[in-house]
Amino acid sequence: MSYAQENNNNNFGEFSQREFTEQGTAAVSDSNLDIEEVTIGLELPTTMAFLGPHDILVLEKEKGTVQRIVDGQIQPEPLLDVNVAGAVERCMCGIAISKDTPEHTYVFLYYTEAESADRDDMTDGKAPLGNRLYRYELVNDKLVNPKLLLDLPANPVPRHNGGKIIIGPDN
Repeated sequence: MSYAQENNNNNFGEFSQREFTEQGTAAVSDSNLDIEEVTIGLELPTTMAFLGPHDILVLEKEKGTVQRIVDGQIQPEPLLDVNVAGAVERCMCGIAISKDTPEHTYVFLYYTEAESADRDDMTDGKAPLGNRLYRYELVNDKLVNPKLLLDLPANPVPRHNGGKIIIGPDN
């Protein structure tokens, strides 16, 4: 996994399209950005959110996991592992973090929930339960106390599920 980071006075400027070299490595044509490999070993990471400067939560698309990477090291156990559907673009799609108070860190996850196992919509032909937005609490390196906030249909057509989550000014 790699991400682009600024290298010039907190001024991001305009983002340029990411390009890949012949060797398969990423290249950025914006001189204000650098690419830094943070870790290896993730399977189809879809998105990430930062708990701190060197503390990242990363979603794995078809495994339904939320991995924590601290100082470039994937922690031994995921913070969460849920059943996700995987057909077309169903997946573990979006994440956002809200540190509402020093005592509470909430993690919002948007994913296509599967009934019994990851990708059971592909292997067993089971319909997914829905496209869902949950709020979890981060407690002792686990995501606990899920609260269903939004339940959208995943059928009849599972095409092009988006999942960008943004915390609003009202938290």
